[in-house]
Amino acid sequence: MKKTKSIFTRLLLLILPLVLIADGIILAVAYGRTYQSNLKRSREQVERVSRNVAEYFETMDTTGPEKMENTGWFLDFVCELSDMAYVYCVEPGLADGSIRYLAIGFGKDAEDEARKTHFTGAVVENVEDPALFDTMNGSGTGSMREQHNQYGDMLISYTPVNGDPGRENTGSGPRRVVGAEMSITEITRAFKVRYWMIAAYMVLATVLIVLGVIAIVHRKVRVPVREISRRMSGYVANREKHTREDKLQVRGNDEFSLMAESFNTMTKDIDHYIDRIETMSREKHKADAEMKIARDIQMGLLQPERLEREGVSLRAYIQPARNVGGDLYDYGVLEDGRIFAAIADVSGKGVTAALFMSRAITLLHQYATAGYSPARILREFNNVLAAKNPGSMFITTFVGIYDPADGVLTYSNAGHNAPYVLTDRLTRLEEGHGVAAGLFEDEEYEDAKIAVPEGTLFMYTDGVSEARAPDSALYSIKRLEERLSVCAAQKKADPLKEVLEDLNGFVRDAAQSDDITMLSLRVRQSAVDGAVRSRTMRQAGSADSYC
Repeated sequence: MKKTKSIFTRLLLLILPLVLIADGIILAVAYGRTYQSNLKRSREQVERVSRNVAEYFETMDTTGPEKMENTGWFLDFVCELSDMAYVYCVEPGLADGSIRYLAIGFGKDAEDEARKTHFTGAVVENVEDPALFDTMNGSGTGSMREQHNQYGDMLISYTPVNGDPGRENTGSGPRRVVGAEMSITEITRAFKVRYWMIAAYMVLATVLIVLGVIAIVHRKVRVPVREISRRMSGYVANREKHTREDKLQVRGNDEFSLMAESFNTMTKDIDHYIDRIETMSREKHKADAEMKIARDIQMGLLQPERLEREGVSLRAYIQPARNVGGDLYDYGVLEDGRIFAAIADVSGKGVTAALFMSRAITLLHQYATAGYSPARILREFNNVLAAKNPGSMFITTFVGIYDPADGVLTYSNAGHNAPYVLTDRLTRLEEGHGVAAGLFEDEEYEDAKIAVPEGTLFMYTDGVSEARAPDSALYSIKRLEERLSVCAAQKKADPLKEVLEDLNGFVRDAAQSDDITMLSLRVRQSAVDGAVRSRTMRQAGSADSYC
């Protein structure tokens, strides 16, 4: 048995990579967008912290170093609460380009070096930060930027402090500035940690969902499919052991239950049909055997296909289109030395035609051996068939009697195809025609005569002229006459053989549609001479006896 790969496994191997690829694409697209969104929120947070702390300094008295130092704990708390690295308040120093830290708070991301050099009261000279000085000089209300310094990449927001309750506010000159800084490196690191954690959860959730779907599909799809497949394979491999009670059970009302129900119905119908086929097969074998017997009986009614006498040769050929047919031929040598030959074609085919043929051949042989002339044979033959013919069947018949004593052929035709006489030329026997036998009683038939001291009488049924080639072309009377004319010109001894070879070459493997029958009677001059001598001797013997 051919080893098969489960379609369930194929689908799993196809779907799982696709799902994981889709997850990867979604995560890759989401990474950039989420990072930018996170960075935007961090900027907003830095700006909000610097603004809120600036408002705080605006509402409190920060004159005196003690008061500013007391704000350090507050700024540390702000850093811890808002994830800031540094939050501070600075003012211009004594020299250009310098600033003094009024207060500063450190977060968990603050560098140790910064803790040592930046503290309350510390002065930092030569500060190169235009945004800070613009905010101090009042040329800007605030600034948000990214800066890279010795402490890393930072997000920095400056907000001016617009007043101080402990000082005189002149409304001009350098102002104090609150700065809030957040480490971009830490933002990125924290984002990546959270992102990959989310990605891991997402992949895990996807795998769990896929496994859940697999479990459901396995139970709801694979198990029923395998059971149905197993039952089908078992039924095909060993149908004899399958019982009508061995039904396929699939619960539910889905497609698989319908498939199981269809399978049960199919196996029931197949069993029923096979039983019927086996019964019909037995009956057909019996019928075929009976038809073979009928064919053997029918062929047994016919004369042998060859007869050789002094100066006389008879050849016959018959091929029914079915097991049995309606064509017949008959011949015989009568007591006075004359030779009787007949050919006939019953309307229809099959068993009915065969039964009609059996009756017809018996009557023909009976009337011929009684010494009747061809016309009288047909009259008696027609009256008997027409008297009891409930099926209204008919039979076309040609009867000929050849007398070797004078070389004359006497014949009569009941609607049959006109035979041919082959001498040194081809002669069609057109005379002596009457209606087909079996239809009406008391039909009249006439004898016709033709001298044939030496030659061949060729008779056939319409199965010859109406035989079809694979392209449905007819053999035709014209082609038959052309072949017989060649035989006559070349004095062929057996024209039936020549016609049969040409017919088989024309028909090839096309299906036979009608019975094919041919009969030829060939006489030579020696037959005439022998008959004359025989008659003379009989007459002399009669005279001696009389004397």
